[in-house]
Amino acid sequence: MKRLACGDVHEGMKKCVNCLEAVYCSVECQRSHWPQHRPSCQTTVERVLKLVEKLKMFSESKEKTPGLAATYYWGNQPAVDTINLSVNEGEEYSNPLALLLCGVGDLRNVLLTIASLPDVYQKQVMFVMNDICPCTLARTVLLLYMLYKGGNDMASAVIHIRYSLRISEQDSLRCC
Repeated sequence: MKRLACGDVHEGMKKCVNCLEAVYCSVECQRSHWPQHRPSCQTTVERVLKLVEKLKMFSESKEKTPGLAATYYWGNQPAVDTINLSVNEGEEYSNPLALLLCGVGDLRNVLLTIASLPDVYQKQVMFVMNDICPCTLARTVLLLYMLYKGGNDMASAVIHIRYSLRISEQDSLRCC
């Protein structure tokens, strides 16, 4: 906060209503200082208006993809084994597992978790998946379904769809 004009400091001083940076002891003090304060006040108001416009644009983009600052189709961080069975429950764990995965835009976490289960683990693993973006969730479910139905034969098709959004004619015949 800038103390301007007369330099008098007391309770009840008023702020400049435009920029809120300058304080004045009276209306007369504000009027006398206005010619010196005007350029910095206008600059501050312009900066605030620019910031408001940026925030509006950001807000509008959030409305297009609610909950997301941006859509990451291939993941924005390395895959994570969400269970890490050997460290948490132990490799001898033999009960069924149920996981709730919120924000499943990155299929790699699900795949790494499944691939990291010990070979001796033979129980059911249930994944409940959710994502704020229905298209992302649908893509994840489709790719998992393709892997479930086609196994190793569909792995290359899933990789092509995931990373290049391309499916070969040969893979399309295997899908149907």
